Amino acid sequence: MIEDVRHETRQRERIATDNRRGLRYVLWLSVTLVPGFGILDLLVAPPDRLVPLLAIRGVLTALAVGLLVANRLESLERHSTVMSASWSVVLGWTIGAICLLEGGYETMYYPGVMLVMLGVALMFTWKLALAIIVQGLIAIGFLLPQALMRGDGPVEPGVLAIFFLVSMAVISIAGHTFRFRATSREVTDRLELEELRRRAEALAESLKARTTELERLASFDTLTGLANRRVFDEMFRERWAWLARERSPMALLVVDIDHFKAYNDTLGHQAGDRCLQRVADALREAVLRPTDLVARVGGEEFVLLLTTTALDGGEVVARRVLDAVRDAAIHHPSSPVAGRVTVSVGVASTIPEATTEPSSLVEAADQAMYQAKQAGRNRIAIGE
Repeated sequence: MIEDVRHETRQRERIATDNRRGLRYVLWLSVTLVPGFGILDLLVAPPDRLVPLLAIRGVLTALAVGLLVANRLESLERHSTVMSASWSVVLGWTIGAICLLEGGYETMYYPGVMLVMLGVALMFTWKLALAIIVQGLIAIGFLLPQALMRGDGPVEPGVLAIFFLVSMAVISIAGHTFRFRATSREVTDRLELEELRRRAEALAESLKARTTELERLASFDTLTGLANRRVFDEMFRERWAWLARERSPMALLVVDIDHFKAYNDTLGHQAGDRCLQRVADALREAVLRPTDLVARVGGEEFVLLLTTTALDGGEVVARRVLDAVRDAAIHHPSSPVAGRVTVSVGVASTIPEATTEPSSLVEAADQAMYQAKQAGRNRIAIGE
């Protein structure tokens, strides 16, 4: 709807511009040709009619100059159609009056009338009704002197009238046909552009959806739905820098499933995938704050990044992890630790500093996790 309104507005502005240009075109022709043909009056016009002829040409030229000046005024721009229609009628009637005064060589001005009709039909984007009215008035102004001069001219008024009317009809039909074709092409082009725009928008939406999906796939582990190592690395460094400015603690938990290789060898990889998914769900349950991050960083290895959390808070979350995995009761027939899946958790905490590498905390939590495994698995170890 908005696009249609904009198109109609642009079309009105273009029509108004065309009317102003067409009016200037005919006015400049009038300023040039009307006094120019006055030379012909000096050569062949009857002496007793020379003064009225020159007076008519002078008044017509002055009016044309005045309209040229007025057409440049912003206050009169909206009236270009009325001005052009009125001037066409005045010009046609004036040419008829000149024909009447000239007497025997009236047909020499017939091309001038044709020029006026050409301007009416082709130069202005008028509606058909307005064009017919203007052309009819011009026809009356031109044919009336021919009727009054019956028998005085070299061409019979009836023959001249028929020729004039046929010419006027041909020029008018041609002008409106050209405009109709131009408008039809414009409408067709606009529809094609709108269709292309809709296709482009649909393609952009499709690309946006695919990009979003690719970003999601690049940010999450497809099996468990947890964040992957890339996301963990990025967020870990961002929060390290933030907590270093705030002088707040950070805790990191490294979680590894005990005897997971034996689980796969005994029950198969599909069962192993289901086991990873259930462990991931248990880790989500153990984390209560939305600001904390759970990520899968290896085959059976997970990390929990806890912001503004000291060591004792990390131990509390680690115990919730052990309880959540135990409550999941995932059967593990090959585990020497228990008849169900268990995990070993390494916990480390520090207050980040800008001069310290974040990897130091990861190494501490990872070493603690290996200490938990060496101590018998299914337990928590604290890293230094």
